[in-house]
Amino acid sequence: MDGKLWKKNLQNFVIGCMIGIVMLITGCSGESTINVSDEESALKFLQSLDGYEAQVNVVFFSNKGENQYVVHQKARATGQYRMEILEPENFCGVLTVCDGSRIRQSDPTIGGMVDAKPTPVRDALLLYSFLEAYLQNGGEICEGEEDTLVMSTRYPGEHRKIVSAQLRLAKGSGLPLSLVVSDEAGAPSLHLTFLNFQVNPEWNEADFQING
Repeated sequence: MDGKLWKKNLQNFVIGCMIGIVMLITGCSGESTINVSDEESALKFLQSLDGYEAQVNVVFFSNKGENQYVVHQKARATGQYRMEILEPENFCGVLTVCDGSRIRQSDPTIGGMVDAKPTPVRDALLLYSFLEAYLQNGGEICEGEEDTLVMSTRYPGEHRKIVSAQLRLAKGSGLPLSLVVSDEAGAPSLHLTFLNFQVNPEWNEADFQING
């Protein structure tokens, strides 16, 4: 091989290795570089979330039993969010959008649309509600099973079904795994399981717009 060509290939290889190392250190776009291992780093990670997108398996508990839903959720630290029910089939497509000040719900099965008000139960479906409660009321964090951290706090207000909560995070990445919201008796009223959790994804601003 020609000496100059060999030298050029070697330079390209070194540059490629350096780029790879930088990517490993800094993380790819949309990923956190915070190593979550304790309360300080867990809060730092959660507060760094400009937004997230996830599929959320939701279980509502009541004295009549359980109701299960699969929800596609997009939420931003600005207060904007979008929640669309994927399952069960009879609720598929029911959509709730908040533009940061107004909330609108639409149901394609009846072609209806209505402006809504905030409710503690709907708010409890959002990760930011837990973070706000933790920052406002304090809480505690402890080691969980299978390399997880469990954060606990109490919600403000007097809603008897939304009193306290436990958020389970993956150690290291900090990604939320589940959120259990309990009632005044300590029994679970909501159980959320986060799947395909994306940190600070790219947004389509139209997803959070309310027209009219």
